Amino acid sequence: MKNSLRETRLEEASVWGQVLYRGLPFEREMLLFCVVSLLDMALTYVLINHQSDQFVESNPIARYILVSWGFQGMAYFKLALVTVVVFNAQLIARQNPRVALRLFHFASATVGLVVVYSLFLLMRHAA
Repeated sequence: MKNSLRETRLEEASVWGQVLYRGLPFEREMLLFCVVSLLDMALTYVLINHQSDQFVESNPIARYILVSWGFQGMAYFKLALVTVVVFNAQLIARQNPRVALRLFHFASATVGLVVVYSLFLLMRHAA
């Protein structure tokens, strides 16, 4: 029993050692996803707060959170979603890096399309 506990601790130490010294897998893709998500949050704030008579949140869950808890609740909700995606992709990357990479690409592309659409709405209604 002591050997397996020691081995488990060594495995945990090596995982943290890899994270601290080698970095996480797909750091660039993770950063891109986080930046695009931050842009989404910023554009949502601009559209809802500065153009509130023209725009509403189209995601029903996010709309409920926005109405119930305001933009701070919405920010926490979006941060939680980003955390779930990043955490799951990093877990998946340990077993299947290709799937994790596809997850980051899909998530970034999806949120990127939302950002492009938000920019389109902002430009269209700013004139």
